[in-house]
Amino acid sequence: MPSVEPGQCVRFGIFATGDGRDALLEKSTFAIDITSAGTTKRFPAESPAAIKKIKPEGADFGAQALSAAGIAAPNMSMASLAVSKTRWCAPSDSASGPIAVSIRVSDPQKLTALSRTVPLQTFADARKKKSFHNMGEVAGWMQNYHRAPAPSMLLPALRLVSMDEQANNSWNMLQFFVAALRDSPVAAHELLQRLPQEALQVRTIGEVLLVKAGYDEALADASAEKKQTISEFKFPEPFNLTADQDLATRMDMMWSTLFATGDPRAVSSIASMLAWRPDYEAFLEMQKSGKRPTEITESIMRAVCYGAAGWSLNSLSRNDALIADYLDAVAASPETPAEVKSELAKLSTNPAFHRDDSATKKK
Repeated sequence: MPSVEPGQCVRFGIFATGDGRDALLEKSTFAIDITSAGTTKRFPAESPAAIKKIKPEGADFGAQALSAAGIAAPNMSMASLAVSKTRWCAPSDSASGPIAVSIRVSDPQKLTALSRTVPLQTFADARKKKSFHNMGEVAGWMQNYHRAPAPSMLLPALRLVSMDEQANNSWNMLQFFVAALRDSPVAAHELLQRLPQEALQVRTIGEVLLVKAGYDEALADASAEKKQTISEFKFPEPFNLTADQDLATRMDMMWSTLFATGDPRAVSSIASMLAWRPDYEAFLEMQKSGKRPTEITESIMRAVCYGAAGWSLNSLSRNDALIADYLDAVAASPETPAEVKSELAKLSTNPAFHRDDSATKKK
């Protein structure tokens, strides 16, 4: 069962199945009581903030396959989820213990009472149940962080990253911590308090990350020289789409921002690169002619990132329901250019979006 950590905020949802479920949920109200540490917080009855159709696991992949074959995918939703307007946040000084959630659902026909207990864990207790042994575990945890954020594990992860030369020189890994710390002030302030006791490498990288995340108090006692050094340490701006030689790196940083926070801008920004198909086709023609570029032009960078964008969107949306939902939203948005929508419709069949791993298979 998922747990809540100090500083985390949660909303609540109610599932409904059967015909007319959306209309029923729209007419319903939810009154919520939350009891933690002997104190009850009561939220008055409200209508849901949003209602979302829920698809079975694998439905997104099935829809892509049907779309590639030119077949319109049927409505695969079997349930709907109504999300509360109410948001409850665990106090930063919370102790471990159960959170009792009671919900009274009023629809036009009846009143239904529901209850659920969710565990709340302090950072210290959460770390007793989980640990990292290598960078492989940390990397996998980072990619799935947005599904079940665990701010308690940011410090243990940072220790391993700081001591790994390849990892601590990776912009996308550093960007993950910047986004996650900005999103969790409780984790950021714990890091601020504990940095003086950490190893020099952890302290140095931790201070940079905290300042980049907006916590300037990390340098409150630092020398003027140190403050200047860190202020001059420039991070790439992830959502800058300038077609220079660092664009592929910034694309990875966009994904790191999504993995850390669920920020949908990564999907919409990377999808916008699919408008660069003309640059990709021009690059292919150059290769066929035998010409070799004397420099990496903006057009060549757009061509390379067109393929990388399509591959990453296709690959990640197959395995991550949130990314698949964001991609559906981009495809349905009236603000999305027609050429991007056309590319999204062929995401799983476009050869430009499939990496050739034959060399790996031969090894």
